[in-house]
Amino acid sequence: MKKITSILASFLMLFGMALQAAPTDLPKLSTATETTWYLIKNVRGGVYAGYAGESSKMTLKSRITVNELFCFDGELNSEKTLATVNIHNAAAGNLLCDGHSSWTVSGRKWYIQNSGNKEKPGCAISYKNDLTNNEYSWNNESNGNSHVAYYAGNDIGSSWEFIEVTSDMVTESLNAIKTQLDNIKALKPLFGADCQSIIDELNNIDNTNVKEAYVKISDIVEKFYANAESKVFTFENLGENDDRTGKKLSADGAFAVAKDVKNIGYDDLWSIKHNEDGTFKIFNLGVAKYLSPVKKYIEFVSYEAAADYTFIRIQPDNDVVALASGNNVAHLGNWGHGYKLISYSNESNASLWKVAVPAKTDLAQWHSASTEVEPNGIKYSSIDPEGEKYYYTIESKRQSGGFRYAKANNGNLIRTAAPDSKANMWYFLRGDEQGQGSSVVIVNAETGAMLCAVAKGKLSPFSYQKFWLTKSIRENGYTCIADDETNT
Repeated sequence: MKKITSILASFLMLFGMALQAAPTDLPKLSTATETTWYLIKNVRGGVYAGYAGESSKMTLKSRITVNELFCFDGELNSEKTLATVNIHNAAAGNLLCDGHSSWTVSGRKWYIQNSGNKEKPGCAISYKNDLTNNEYSWNNESNGNSHVAYYAGNDIGSSWEFIEVTSDMVTESLNAIKTQLDNIKALKPLFGADCQSIIDELNNIDNTNVKEAYVKISDIVEKFYANAESKVFTFENLGENDDRTGKKLSADGAFAVAKDVKNIGYDDLWSIKHNEDGTFKIFNLGVAKYLSPVKKYIEFVSYEAAADYTFIRIQPDNDVVALASGNNVAHLGNWGHGYKLISYSNESNASLWKVAVPAKTDLAQWHSASTEVEPNGIKYSSIDPEGEKYYYTIESKRQSGGFRYAKANNGNLIRTAAPDSKANMWYFLRGDEQGQGSSVVIVNAETGAMLCAVAKGKLSPFSYQKFWLTKSIRENGYTCIADDETNT
């Protein structure tokens, strides 16, 4: 009896295994009345193919969004070993797959069949019924888990598994996103109460219609992070009750350093770029680059080389956070390190940063006068965004290699040989204060940024420096622009 029971149990176990989808199983074909959505998983890389745009290479990602949802319509051969199909994607609208980097209205027919690879069994997806040609079948490009390319259908990287998307998968995706949001919601300047409202919206999503669920998830999450990415902010170090306390993180050439800042310029301003796994790349507006991975000294690098940072040890009462990458945090070195950002594993106060979104300087005191005013007939503009503006170029009497026209560039003041864009144009706001005469704020016409540190050639969207305009006593037709602190 025990032997019979054992045989029966083995049979049931094998039978149950047979019911489970195998990597070599073809997908169920959708009809006009029933659509079945699938993930297309690369067997070797464990990542999912995804739509990236009608003229962009399909991506390979580890997470699931509406871009990773595919369905198929067409026909099976009589042996049910070969499917000839159209490939649809939930994010591509009425476009059909025409190639690994092409989606069109007409698309093309694709052949799905066992790849024949013994090491990584799965299905090949080919635009010709040939598994040996290196130009016909979807492949994990260079085994990089990044993009889809073409190679032979029987190659190890050309095996794909079709996984039917279920309501349980939707729930898992929702829970993962809510966990990310819950981890960062205490950092109020960037995320604030928005996090909880987004979590509430996600809780109301119906997981039974998988396509509509993922469309809603994408819309909600993209809108939330787009709002966070639009904010610019400062990092102020807590220090160790030493001269690091209160210094703001800034850009100084190739390195991230901390400085005592009076007028906040673009070098002192930061923004974030959200990654799909819940990490962030950190961007400096002054140098238009990102923070590198945490190492001896943290540098500025391209997006591709940038580190993925996690906000940890968030202190909600004072909006303080540590920036972690790998096993270390971004720590402010002392004077011996030139106050550069360095790698550190300790939870000291010099590894903690207060995040603040600066308030725009109140320009209510600055008024307009549309009549010509000395010196040299300059007209002053209105502070009202819809008010009248009078634009000027600022040309230096002294040339430097032929470059003489002031221009705004990534928060910095540079010179060009000739005016070549609206960034070379400026307008002036005028104010009369305490009987001192006319002082001005100088504003760039393209960016709306204000000149805040002329000696360093810095501009800021938040703060300004006052200047005095006087006729030059040496050069007829030229104006001297003197700052209000050094009078130079």
